Amino acid sequence: VDLDTGHVEVTRLVSVNDVGKAINPQLVEGQIEGAAAQAIGWTLLENFIQKDGRTLTPHLSNYLIPGVLDIADV
Repeated sequence: VDLDTGHVEVTRLVSVNDVGKAINPQLVEGQIEGAAAQAIGWTLLENFIQKDGRTLTPHLSNYLIPGVLDIADV
């Protein structure tokens, strides 16, 4: 977190998982990376706003999700 601007950048993310015997290691890796990207999105970008029972962010243009540049190496 840049204390002057408030800009937040994810520079590193560590994910620890016990998957048992992986039948398809590439699929497991993809699931882990996808979950990490989703966690970053929930934490830093995604914002579902409601007020007085109305949704104020009804379109994907105002509901941000992480792109490849927002995600650190997992």
